[in-house]
Amino acid sequence: MNKSTCRICGRELTNETSVDLAIGPVCRAKKLKEAEQADRNQRPLYSVEFIEDYDICLIHETYDPDEPRISLTNSIEFVINDIVKQHGVCTNRYTFIQHSTGRRNPTFFCKDEFYHEYDLVIVDEARIRWRYLWHNENEQEQAEFSNDLLVERVAKIKLDLQLDQIKNQK
Repeated sequence: MNKSTCRICGRELTNETSVDLAIGPVCRAKKLKEAEQADRNQRPLYSVEFIEDYDICLIHETYDPDEPRISLTNSIEFVINDIVKQHGVCTNRYTFIQHSTGRRNPTFFCKDEFYHEYDLVIVDEARIRWRYLWHNENEQEQAEFSNDLLVERVAKIKLDLQLDQIKNQK
């Protein structure tokens, strides 16, 4: 692990996650609190659906073209944090899927006025990553959307991630 300093206060960082993020836990907590207290009206509108048998939390972005807001993607950390607080969901147990919507791209043929994109949100100690699950504008997409399709694709991605982790340990 490389030694570095916090980009906020300049203190030396010794924790691997803090070094990766270039910010210490105290400054990170202060920044999170500031962001949580920021104008909540700018946060995305969303609803939550649980697929209980598979411990999946599906976060549906509510799109309103007359009321622009920060996208679900750009505020996913805060949204997941709110869901954890409101529903008592454990991030180690539940899998989060982000369902983003918006006006469709007019350069693509799509029968719907809006696009629908589903991405697996991978939460770990140092960062948040996304993995593609389904998009109605993807020309290579052969499958019709369903919750069963999401469950199947989540299981495959989780298996692939576990295999990658095993390979990296060797």
